Amino acid sequence: PEKYLPDGTQRKTFAQLAREAYYWPRIIMQPIKRKGHVVTDVCTVDGKIERWTFTKTHDKQAYRDARKASWGDLFPHLPKTSIERSHFTPVEGPTPEELKKMNRKQRRSLMDFDD
Repeated sequence: PEKYLPDGTQRKTFAQLAREAYYWPRIIMQPIKRKGHVVTDVCTVDGKIERWTFTKTHDKQAYRDARKASWGDLFPHLPKTSIERSHFTPVEGPTPEELKKMNRKQRRSLMDFDD
């Protein structure tokens, strides 16, 4: 096989790609496909949940790959826009052992979202 891609950059070996893949984000929800753009939710290397947008005009290869991607895939491209999704961040709460010791009324009060 050729050592260079059509754009002049050097082709990477499988071992190089495997090492890089440790630092790629993972898609955590099925991509939302719209005309001209794709929206995906990813988990980044530092453990943050972000919503990434890929547009057809920004990067055609990234747009195509985002349309073909599915839940659980690693994704090597950088987005046009990214927004941190803070409501996915885990909150502190009682441990499973503490939940077992609580009665039904106490557990239900934890699920009261009207506060």
